[in-house]
Amino acid sequence: MTAPAVGFSVVVPLYNSEPYLPDLLASFERQVAGDYTVEYVFVDDGSPDASGDVAQRWLDARQDRAGQVVRQRNGGVSRARNAGIEAASGDWIAFPDGDDFVGDRYLAATAAALRRHDDERVAVASANVKWFAEATGEIKDDHVLRFKFADGTRVIDLREHPAYVQSQAASAFFRRSVIIESGLRFIEDLSIAEDAVFVGNYLLAAPEAKLLAVADAEYFYRKRSTGDSSVDRVRTNPDFYFHRFERGYLPLFERAASLGQVPAWLDMMFIYDVRWFLPREANINQKATWMSAADMQRVLDDLAAVMRHVADSSVLRYNVTAFGLDHRCLLLALKGSPLPAQGTAKIVSSDDRGIELRYLYCGDVPAERFTRGGADIRPTTTKIRRLDVFGQLLLKERIVWLPAGGEVAVELDGHPVVVEDGVYRAHEVVPVRAALVPAPRGLGALPVRIAERIAAEIVALLPSTFASRPKLRGRGLRLRARRELDLYRRLGRARRFEHAWILMDKLRNAGDSAEYLYRSVREQAPDVNAWFVVNRDSPDWTRLRRDGFRLIAYGTLAHRAMLREADVLISTHLDAEMTNPMPKRLYRGDVVPWRYVYLQHGVMQHDLSHWFNRKPIDLLTTASVDEHQSIVEDGSSYLLTTKQARLTGFPRHDEVARLAAKADPAKRDIVLFAPTWRHSMLADKAAHGEMRSFLEPFEQTEFARNWLALINDPGLSEIARQAGARLVFLPHPNFRTQIDPKLMAPGVELMTSVDDVHELLTRCRSVVTDYSSIFFEAALAGADVSYFQFDFEAFLKGGHTYVPGYWSYDEHGLGPVGLTAPDLVDILRRQLTGDDYAAEREFYAARLKRTLPMVDGHSAERIIAEVKRLLGGDS
Repeated sequence: MTAPAVGFSVVVPLYNSEPYLPDLLASFERQVAGDYTVEYVFVDDGSPDASGDVAQRWLDARQDRAGQVVRQRNGGVSRARNAGIEAASGDWIAFPDGDDFVGDRYLAATAAALRRHDDERVAVASANVKWFAEATGEIKDDHVLRFKFADGTRVIDLREHPAYVQSQAASAFFRRSVIIESGLRFIEDLSIAEDAVFVGNYLLAAPEAKLLAVADAEYFYRKRSTGDSSVDRVRTNPDFYFHRFERGYLPLFERAASLGQVPAWLDMMFIYDVRWFLPREANINQKATWMSAADMQRVLDDLAAVMRHVADSSVLRYNVTAFGLDHRCLLLALKGSPLPAQGTAKIVSSDDRGIELRYLYCGDVPAERFTRGGADIRPTTTKIRRLDVFGQLLLKERIVWLPAGGEVAVELDGHPVVVEDGVYRAHEVVPVRAALVPAPRGLGALPVRIAERIAAEIVALLPSTFASRPKLRGRGLRLRARRELDLYRRLGRARRFEHAWILMDKLRNAGDSAEYLYRSVREQAPDVNAWFVVNRDSPDWTRLRRDGFRLIAYGTLAHRAMLREADVLISTHLDAEMTNPMPKRLYRGDVVPWRYVYLQHGVMQHDLSHWFNRKPIDLLTTASVDEHQSIVEDGSSYLLTTKQARLTGFPRHDEVARLAAKADPAKRDIVLFAPTWRHSMLADKAAHGEMRSFLEPFEQTEFARNWLALINDPGLSEIARQAGARLVFLPHPNFRTQIDPKLMAPGVELMTSVDDVHELLTRCRSVVTDYSSIFFEAALAGADVSYFQFDFEAFLKGGHTYVPGYWSYDEHGLGPVGLTAPDLVDILRRQLTGDDYAAEREFYAARLKRTLPMVDGHSAERIIAEVKRLLGGDS
């Protein structure tokens, strides 16, 4: 007797899906025939567009097309899917999203696999997920769960292989009988992790937790170019931080516990989710900076409540994706379990500066003993770092610098500790490579490798070839670049760069501390092989050349050759163009020879550890006592210690003070408005070194409305006229040239370029900023300072790349703060026309002197000594 065809119900929730729905419907039309029947259930979830009508017209276009459009008031994707379950009649239900699409064999391959494995009690069939990048049209087969399909179509018992995670409902097929008999539905008041919770409850209800991986059933997940999918809009969603645990995972784990032992596959599915959740706190664009201390504690409490049901062994054996041991230890700490090895330790670096060692611990600092050859050695620097994850204080990191030398042994609380090299490890952790798709091996892969090598050789000779194969072309261009650099060196042209000090400010501009330091190096350390790097089209190129600078144009062959030979790279910025100026493969032996010195562009007011900790900073110059303390003190979240962060002062501060001392007070006639930029206003860089563009017209932003209201205020114009002052608006370089001058009122000047900002400051009577560190230079130049902070809360809680740190404008500021345009008009009136500001001016001058004690003309001298110390020379 022939078994009946497999019956599918494809349930598609629709909300604002109209632009994407044609792709999904077209993929349905392309389905290869097979031993299956299918009905399409579209649920119009009160969509404001015509998604439901589009789906209905598609159903009506063919009489043999079974299905219906269910219409309901908007209730979210879970309610829509539940309505689809009620309407479905097939043996198996799928839940593709309305903005995704499927492969031609999505149904046929699944039906064939289900028929072939009909006697194996399969609970769920998993489609092979691939990414569709809408912006480029590129399809990528690099989903982290692709390993499930490495051995083709097969049945996987999750009890034996718990790492084969299925957390997405959209890419799977579920037995309708299990759903109906168990009364299972999607949680309707949950918009984050609702898929994973549904899958978890479903597998608990199924007779056996068996997954059928269908390699030929492709599901294409759309990554929208607009970045407005539900996955993209999570940053301030309470479901993402609280309800996923409180309404989703915690009830799920409690149910699993009530049925007996929590299965390891459920642990793995939860950790897979947390693996994406915790690292967001190290990314300022994703960090929950909007949260209060109570909110952060709630997240930790919720996470701990679920973790109490998760086995320690699952935390350590999780290998679905890479997952740092620090985050594993945090999960263990939250559930009150011991760390995998007390004081899990690693050697971060070992060179002539010393040995940097770090270890993780909970509670009090353990008793430490460090030995070399049996003899005790004492640390030269130590620090306790706070791991900044939702404000948690359970897990800490100890940073210890030991004298340079041979191998060291470590004991903590009397117990020997295994010290790993480079990363934290624990023997209990299963390597991730066990879960990855194996790379092609053997003779079968040889023709492919030969063909790719030949293609790379062709690109190396003819760079314009293979334009449609970016990866292959990139390999060829790297091969060409490496050969050019090798030839450059063989010809002896790189010899002039041996042991070079490379100095640079920005790509297109000089005029910052690196330029002033270069001038001092020439005078004070003529033995140093110093070079200055800037774009050849920089407006400063001719000026610096005239002053005798040894210039190298950024990105040229000579610049790359110099990077291979240099001892140190010194810059006032931390952008990738400075910290990673050349692919590692282009260095000899793939080893970067130089160390990185960050001459801070300005005094740091906020917590930038999330930024600094990801950069290769070997030496950091600081100018403020409070700033330096906030970096190196115990309990800070910076990896930097007193070994790297040094209080030297800034050469630019010395230059400003020098210019101010010789400036003519009678020529101070400018009121300068110089705000910083806003991350939330600007798109990401379109290309390496490019300027950011506005996400919406400048004049429509809250930023523009407030600043234009201030600088165009008629009362302010009258005050400036009486004081004989000019009103000048100097926007941040990120958007300085993108503002329409017509937005300025008569008499207000829009400054789109400035030859010497420090000289400009010496001509200012007052400088108004918001959060920019330019106010330090303004105060040193002798100008009165004030702050316009209409968006204070938003700025520090997600509107920019800052996390609140040690700085308080009341305790540390160098001028009064105004929250509205009228506030600032009143402040400027007092600064420009009144005598009642004299006492405040004296107060802020004294605060400036305490804050910046190193403005003495010797900052460059101190930095030169620190760089030599870093390189192991005389200091």
